[in-house]
Amino acid sequence: MEEEIRRDLDEEDIAEEDFEKAFKELEEEDQNELDKLRQKLQRIEKEVGDPNFPIDDVDLKKRIAKVCLKLVEETPKDKTSIMETAYIIAGHFIWSVYGDDLDSAIELAGELELPEKHVDGDVFERWRELRGKFEKYLEN
Repeated sequence: MEEEIRRDLDEEDIAEEDFEKAFKELEEEDQNELDKLRQKLQRIEKEVGDPNFPIDDVDLKKRIAKVCLKLVEETPKDKTSIMETAYIIAGHFIWSVYGDDLDSAIELAGELELPEKHVDGDVFERWRELRGKFEKYLEN
């Protein structure tokens, strides 16, 4: 049991380094957009004074969904790339509350950043579901 926990922690350390590398390999435009959006969310949360207060800026939420969908669409269809992109999405946006369907999309990205054994169901099916959630969000 202890050995399995230690092995899982080692895998997570390696994965985190890979995820940080994956973020650095994004196009500069995407990095900048992700950082701008996260900074805007942080300013709103600071102004409101409560990180659990839902973000009500519809345009901001649409921009978040748009950049997330772009990342999903550009991600190669392999489990490592999916984990890396999910990590980037969750790392930037899971700390905010949106008060609508964007919450469930970001939460799903948070699930997909984990090793496969922690994902509820097939990774590729859940990835398609994530893409669909962002597409549906942008349609509304």
